[in-house]
Amino acid sequence: LFRLFLLSLLNNSTMGNSESTPAPPPVAPAESTFPPKNDFSWPENLYVETRDMGALSFLVYTWSYVLDTLGDSIPKNDRLTIQDVTKIIDDNKKALQEGKHASDFADDSKTYESLQLLKDRQGKGLSLEDFDAEHQTKELVYAVGKDDNNKRITLVFRGTTNSLAFKSNWGTNFDIAKTSEPVPEVLKGKISGTKIQFHEGFHEYMNNKTRNPNDDSETTKKDQIFSSVKALLKKHPDYKLYVTGHSLGAALATLASYYLSIDEDIPKPVTCINFASPRVGDSQFLNAVRVLEKEGNLRHLRVVNENDSVTVVPTIGFNHVGIMLKMHEAARKDIEITYPKENESWGAWFGRAWDMSIPASFNITYDHGEYRERVETQKDEIEKFDLNKMYRDPNLTGFE
Repeated sequence: LFRLFLLSLLNNSTMGNSESTPAPPPVAPAESTFPPKNDFSWPENLYVETRDMGALSFLVYTWSYVLDTLGDSIPKNDRLTIQDVTKIIDDNKKALQEGKHASDFADDSKTYESLQLLKDRQGKGLSLEDFDAEHQTKELVYAVGKDDNNKRITLVFRGTTNSLAFKSNWGTNFDIAKTSEPVPEVLKGKISGTKIQFHEGFHEYMNNKTRNPNDDSETTKKDQIFSSVKALLKKHPDYKLYVTGHSLGAALATLASYYLSIDEDIPKPVTCINFASPRVGDSQFLNAVRVLEKEGNLRHLRVVNENDSVTVVPTIGFNHVGIMLKMHEAARKDIEITYPKENESWGAWFGRAWDMSIPASFNITYDHGEYRERVETQKDEIEKFDLNKMYRDPNLTGFE
């Protein structure tokens, strides 16, 4: 199915290299306010942030499979600590290993390692506060976690899962038309034009009305998610907000973090660390995100595996955003870090454009799932970096 997806993109007359023309610069330069506005305590290095978000991005799949296999025998809406989650999985391991999602619960599965990592790191301070997969055949799936040790609220979006939401997920992925929104008030005068365009499938998934009959008829999925996040942040005003996800979940994380970073009720900066994200918006979206980053409202790290074909689609008319961390196959220990600077040289722009093109990334092995493994393989390199310091580096971002 994935190969057919790629072929459909290659055969589409509007497809090609998404960065075939550089994005137009903002109208006026935004003032750089890094380090971030709030006096948060940040993780010691980039590896720690990336590792933690990677674990959560994949565990959101796992919890979906647990709920699907065990049904009504476990609580679906109650607050659960990481110890509760682990106990449910351990107590029902035989049923899970014999169920239709057995591979995710095999003895050598990365699931147990991720759970143990979070237990060891966060102890009793990590909890699942909200999880919604009730209408997953029509709606996106998300979770909200709270980490008391690191004073962090994390919004996690689930990626594509064929066994649970094939039609809904792939219908969203394939809907590569564009839809637009007016430039928000906080960005007027800082970017050119009056509209920002988005991938229609991702945009609609986020902004469609909810399917819950108990919700107000005008309530959107975004409204529901933001209500959950804001309620937690109101109780914990000194906590920072992270957004993450893998694949489709990464695209939704990109979109949600943009909305959150322009919301006056959300403490800044919002941090988005996602994995295997496709492109989400046009050059105006790139400009908008770049302004939000420069002003200290958003920190955005896009983690990709070399030759992961999902990360290079859709193409013409779409642009990637944020700092890119590219990881190579296990035999290589080096990483690549790039950023779509304003007014970058033609050579730098062309190098990025080629690097994230379909011809340069096409592969047979489909490196779409080994993100947690590669973060560990390239730990020594990743932990040399700090996300806040990366934004302060004018050679990387061009921010002065």
